[in-house]
Amino acid sequence: MGRKNGRILARRFLASIFENGLRPQGRQYVHLSQDVETAKEVGSRHDGKPCVLVIDAKAAWNDGVKFYLGNEKVWLADAVPDRYIRKSEERVGG
Repeated sequence: MGRKNGRILARRFLASIFENGLRPQGRQYVHLSQDVETAKEVGSRHDGKPCVLVIDAKAAWNDGVKFYLGNEKVWLADAVPDRYIRKSEERVGG
């Protein structure tokens, strides 16, 4: 697993994520895209201008957050605390 994993999401959830971290929200796991292109594709289904989040997966793993390989493009986690999440500077969708 790389040092950073991406997550892309509808902007309306940002405040909650930066306060509470990423949680499964009715799913079994949090889904994290392996690469930005996959994240953009998924995020665009929910928001015309989704936001890219970057997860410091290495630091989270070192601190005990468990990650699981979902498939070649997706990693899974039980939850990701807010301290490992930052907003990417990359613009999505213009």
